[in-house]
Amino acid sequence: TGWFKGKPQMKFVPFPGDMAKAQTLMKNMERKYNMNVSEMVKQTDAMIRVLEEDDDGKKKDKDKDKKKRRVRSHTATNNPRVVGALPKTAEEYEMALQKGLKNFRLEQTMHSLEWLEEHGTCVDNIRVGPSNIPHAGRGAFAVRELPQNAIVAPMPLIHLPNRTLMEEYELTDSG
Repeated sequence: TGWFKGKPQMKFVPFPGDMAKAQTLMKNMERKYNMNVSEMVKQTDAMIRVLEEDDDGKKKDKDKDKKKRRVRSHTATNNPRVVGALPKTAEEYEMALQKGLKNFRLEQTMHSLEWLEEHGTCVDNIRVGPSNIPHAGRGAFAVRELPQNAIVAPMPLIHLPNRTLMEEYELTDSG
């Protein structure tokens, strides 16, 4: 979670514990505020818009502040990671209310054998572990002999001859 914390573009990625808070928030919208799934979708969209507005770091006008307070008071969260865990469509809300948010999200990660055969790739030929090379860190290692020219891991790679291309800088207003 440490890498995600420092990246503003990742602020809607849920952390451990956020799913349970989102489940409570979703149940409150349904029971406490008597919202139907269409209203829940609108509320979630409104929360996302308000939380995205927070990114500009500038003083908001009074209308936006009132809107923000209304949205947040109705949902009891200003945590973008909790909002990020919420369903985004009416169909997703229906399923999440029926099965529970955690179970719904878990099911979204599972696929049939047919789907895996069509879209998946087996990578049981490698393992992750520490390197024996001093100061090399961690890496991927073959778990068995691989034939010459075999694909080790199917992933697109971009060769970057200049590592400084990956350096990050904080953007600030210059005016």
